[in-house]
Amino acid sequence: SVRNWVRRYPLIAMFAAGLIPNIIYSVLNVAYNVSTIFKTMGLTVDQVLDEPVVKLVNVFSFGLGIAVILPLVWPVVRAVTRVHRGCPQPIDRDSRWARRSLLLGDITACVSGFEWFVTGLIFPIWASLNAPHEHFHTPTVFIHFLVSQLLCGLMATSMVFFLVSFLATRAYYPTLFQVDVSDPVAIDRIRGLERRTWVYFAMAVVVPFIALIAVVGLDSISKYDTRRDAQMTEHSTGQEGTVLERPQPPDPSGTGTFVGLGAVGLLNSVAAFVMLRAVQKAISALSIAVSPPGTVSLGGTDSATDSFWN
Repeated sequence: SVRNWVRRYPLIAMFAAGLIPNIIYSVLNVAYNVSTIFKTMGLTVDQVLDEPVVKLVNVFSFGLGIAVILPLVWPVVRAVTRVHRGCPQPIDRDSRWARRSLLLGDITACVSGFEWFVTGLIFPIWASLNAPHEHFHTPTVFIHFLVSQLLCGLMATSMVFFLVSFLATRAYYPTLFQVDVSDPVAIDRIRGLERRTWVYFAMAVVVPFIALIAVVGLDSISKYDTRRDAQMTEHSTGQEGTVLERPQPPDPSGTGTFVGLGAVGLLNSVAAFVMLRAVQKAISALSIAVSPPGTVSLGGTDSATDSFWN
């Protein structure tokens, strides 16, 4: 079954859950930036992706994410694999790993969100140093970059949380939970995860509305900059007979891509709701298992949640 495959290869499953949403929203983010920012700066997508700085930042971000997450995840996935295969070591029975498995979604989401924010600062700085001055409008470009990174980052982060928490509640925690070990606060940790699912779901729902506000705001800024530059051009032409070159703001027509991101945000909200219900269903089963202790077995073999995977 799928559940057994996840327990056999928990690290692969978790990295897939963390990477897939980030890859999808990275592609959407690049699509927006190319149509709205890079095109007005005289840069093509191939030129941007071939830049050594861009490659370095992407490789460093990926490596940093692994360096932060892997030490926290490794004891959990190692214990899941050994318990599932029937050869657990004494350290695999440490209750810390079951507790930590309920936090994996938060850990992965926080690392993902932090990297989205940092790259949203680095890329416009790089662009300001490398793009031709006549094609770069610093304030507006920074706003476009930060807002696009924020929206895509929020959508990616919410889905990462739900996918990883789904694995944790359906496979990791049930495998590591020990009915013969008393843990009076286990039910509180599970309920804490349930409360956090509402926070991430609210974040996923709010994203489309942020996108709509951003469309209006960015379009107004771009139109204002365009009118201002036109007035300065007319003034300089009348005085000197020459046209004064001004940095160009991002193309307002690119905001149509942002509307597309808003639509994707709505789809993200639907997907988040589906995942919310799936995670909460698993949490309900776990709550029965840990309170009162011993009434339902959720060990390394089949459990009350197996039917979902079959």
